[in-house]
Amino acid sequence: MGTLIAAYATAEEYRQILNVPDTEEDELIDMDLVAVARWIDHVCDRGINGFGLDTAAVTRLYYPWNGQSTRLEIDEIGSLTGLVVKLDRNRDGTPEVTLASTDYQLWGAGSLNPDKGAEPWPWDELRIPEWSTIRFFDALTSVTAQGGWPAVPRGVRAANIHVCGILRMQSVRAAGRIPEDIENIVDASPEAQKIVTSLLVPYMSGPAVR
Repeated sequence: MGTLIAAYATAEEYRQILNVPDTEEDELIDMDLVAVARWIDHVCDRGINGFGLDTAAVTRLYYPWNGQSTRLEIDEIGSLTGLVVKLDRNRDGTPEVTLASTDYQLWGAGSLNPDKGAEPWPWDELRIPEWSTIRFFDALTSVTAQGGWPAVPRGVRAANIHVCGILRMQSVRAAGRIPEDIENIVDASPEAQKIVTSLLVPYMSGPAVR
């Protein structure tokens, strides 16, 4: 089922990037990395999985926009293992007709191949091609798949480390005062705001909090 990754970076990765040799505070670093990871989830408007991936295929239900459409927006799919799409043709509230893989196409990030780039992105839409045996998504549809991201995006991992470094006052980007919380460090540090803008905006599924 759903898996929430505790943090998007490890204490070891944190120390390597910020040149912190002492390992005695690794437990505290891990705690702060988790806190920053949850803040990242909030800023990026992530669901309960954050940037994690379901450990097994999960069934989720959808209704087509405006009752009938050749496109169906779905939650992000990070793996096609176990993928099954069904339609509720008899309108009894239980999708019972399994679609053939040729009846629909999976799209993500505006492409048929979101998983083929330098950094894999998830699929988030079903589209009906002209050769399909169905014309529309016009009923309750179930999609069984591993929801989430194929892997933690590099920008998210980097933001987790660098914002945490500012929070812990171990980064050259930190403001000249001890921050009270993550929101305040972003308010206090223009460099932190640049990190959020440059690293996290591409992964925001909704409007930014800031």
